Amino acid sequence: GQEATPELIDDFMLHHMARLFRGDLLKPFCYDVKRKGFAPEGLISIASDQKMAFTFVRERHAAGAMKFKLSAASQAEMNGPQFVHGLLVQRFSSTTTMHRKLEARARQFSCFVLMVGTIVADDEFSPSHALILQNKETA
Repeated sequence: GQEATPELIDDFMLHHMARLFRGDLLKPFCYDVKRKGFAPEGLISIASDQKMAFTFVRERHAAGAMKFKLSAASQAEMNGPQFVHGLLVQRFSSTTTMHRKLEARARQFSCFVLMVGTIVADDEFSPSHALILQNKETA
């Protein structure tokens, strides 16, 4: 007797996916941005309507640093743990999609670069968007 909404389907699917998959595979997308041995510089998360998005997570065991191009003639490397995330979204054809936001916040006196993109090779990242967050900024 209840009308199925996208929010109800998301809750239903999350409950059953948590039971179906191992507990360490499905996690809320909310992470500290930090360097090893230091306090967090900020926080990144994916949310929709004040609800945290859950993603499938796997740590990527790469042999070396991940590279990305700064220009045609120069590139930079990033070191540290690498994770691959997947988000499964259900949608009814008759309803609008729930809007999800990638939220990033920097702490006071802190700064970090946030890049969104794709992994194009085993050791190469291709950013499609990037921004610098500093001193309590939110994006």
